[in-house]
Parts: sequence; C-alpha cells; structure tokens
Amino acid sequence: MKSYTCITLLILFFTACDKKGDLINTIPQPPLQALFTDENSAVLFISRRDLNSADWTMVRMTPGGEEQVIVTDQLVRCAPPVPSHDGKSILYTVYEGTKYSLYKVNATGDNKQLLISGEDACGGAQWSPDDTQIAFVTTVSDDFTPVINIMNSDGSDRKVITGTNVSSYQPQWFHDGKRIYFTEVTNYQPGVYSIHADGTNKKRISPANKSFGGAALSPDGSLMALVSGGNEPAQLHMLNLSTGAIKQLTFSSSPIAFPGYPRDGNSNPVWSPGGDKIAYVSFANGSPDIFVMNADGSGNKRLTDSPIRDEDPYWSKDGNFIFFSSNRDLNMGAEIYSMRADGSNQTPLTHWTGDDIYPALIHK
Repeated sequence: MKSYTCITLLILFFTACDKKGDLINTIPQPPLQALFTDENSAVLFISRRDLNSADWTMVRMTPGGEEQVIVTDQLVRCAPPVPSHDGKSILYTVYEGTKYSLYKVNATGDNKQLLISGEDACGGAQWSPDDTQIAFVTTVSDDFTPVINIMNSDGSDRKVITGTNVSSYQPQWFHDGKRIYFTEVTNYQPGVYSIHADGTNKKRISPANKSFGGAALSPDGSLMALVSGGNEPAQLHMLNLSTGAIKQLTFSSSPIAFPGYPRDGNSNPVWSPGGDKIAYVSFANGSPDIFVMNADGSGNKRLTDSPIRDEDPYWSKDGNFIFFSSNRDLNMGAEIYSMRADGSNQTPLTHWTGDDIYPALIHK
C-alpha cells in the first residue's frame, strides 16, 4: 500500500466527505481531453481536499478532469472505489461508530443502499461479471481473521465461503461468474486459491512452497499474473492456468530503502483490455514508478520517472491511456494523472493540495 495513512486488510481507515453532488472543482479543459477517445467514461477516485486532513471522500470527474463532483456524503475508506461492470453502481465501505458498513450507490450519487453493517472490518468488495453478486471480506473471531463472503447485489443471501481458521482476502471473480480466486495465508505462507461461489472445490492454484498473492486474471482467462512475496523482493510471475507452468517476469529491486509496500520490488499488475500488456508498479529506481511490459515479460519500459511516487495504474477501456496517481508536484498532494499508453502526454487532472488516489474508470 502507500505511505499515506491508508489501510491494510486489518487496519481500516475512514474519512469524511463534503455533501453529495457539490461541484468541487472546475478547471479549464487540458489538451489531453481532446486525445482521449472514450467519451462515455468517467473517472472515480478518492480524495482528501486538505493535505492535513484525515478525511477521504469519493469523487467523480470527466476523463479530462472537469466537473469534479462528490459522489457520497459519507466517510469513505482509504481504498479503491469499486464501480460495477455496467457502470451504474459503486461499492464503498464506511466507518460508522465503532463498526464498518458496505454500501452501494448509483454512479451519479443517488439511490444509496446499505448492504452490510455492524462489521469489525469490511473491505475488498468485487462485483461478479454480471453484477448480480458481490464478493467481499469481513473478519471473524477475536483475532479478526479475514474471511471471504458472497451475497446478492441487493445484500440478500449472504454466506461465508472460506474457513475461519485461516486468513483469506483479495477476492476476485473468474470470468464464468461461478468461481472466485483469492489469497490465503496458511502457516505464514500466502498462496492463491480458487473456490466455487458456493464454498466448494477449494484448491491452491499457485505453486506450493513459495509465497504468492496479488493475483490478476488475464482478459481471456487463460493466464494469471502473480506477485511473489516472502523474504525476497516482490516479483511478478505469469501462471498458465491450463498447464500450471509459471514464468518469472521481473527481476529488479530497489537500490535504496523506501517506505511503503512493497518497499523493494514489483507489484500491482494490471492487464490491458486487449490482454497483450501489463502495467505495474516497480521500485527499481528507488521510488515507485509505473512500468509496462508485454504479457510474456518482454518489452519492459518505464513510463513515469518522478522522484517520489507514481502508482495506481488503471487502463482506459480502449487501452490507449493509463490513469494513475502521482505526488511529483511538491506544491500539491498526490494528483490523478493521465497519460498515453506509451508514457507520453502525462497530464495532472485534479489540482488540489490534498491527496487524490486510486483512479477507476466508470464506463457508462
């Protein structure tokens, strides 16, 4: 995660918002807007408008940075917002009293619905491919063991599908909508597992005797990018789900110690829509930058080169642009940027002294 006061799965942090629907920033149209071809998209992100504030809010804007509008009037967790595949709804978690709640709201900020309340911890929500179900993480028992839950998108028919004696988190759906892959920690070693949505047929899909997590499924469902862990610098690997063959893709580590996770490796693989490239975050130059490479590990290229942090890559639907967060401007906090997929035309979009992070695209 980041050096901001953000969360891990078990350390949840929440924030305050302005009123829903308030127009909070209108700026002149930057040159990049004319280059962006997906006019039916909006950018969602979380923001703290005051650098000295612990309060985060959820904001929607056009791909060019105009019309930045508060989406919800609640405290939001410092975690990526989760738009549905059809672009109509957003999942988010809030802190209410001493407990956590999971909400759903329309992308416009209307029709807020409470799905889950009164949890000791709650996060990691993910929509099924058809948006009819939601996988998410809560904790059980006095030691706050994380478990995977499944429920319908209206909050009904909730059930826990992983065991309560091991830690399970980072749920993601396979493309068939019937299975989930997730990270589980057994005997202090993380591994990637699959399980049916009814809780049956759990099996490990990452190689045994090595720590893996942070899995990302390719658009065609045949490959899975994994992040290795343990005592070595984090590296990206490619797993063929049909053959079980695995290939290491990155080999770099940071030349200096740097705060944050992973301090000295590579992480956060994000597939391009066409499945031919992977954007990721690397500490190869001593601070996090965004790199891109072909799916087989060839053609590795650094896209950003700032002295502090460039993170959170998110592809546009057409694969021509990448949105990300950067705090390269020392007069600002972290800002949302966009750039072409080759790293050109890096343009700040948000322009606030506080932090703007975790961009996600809503496809209307």
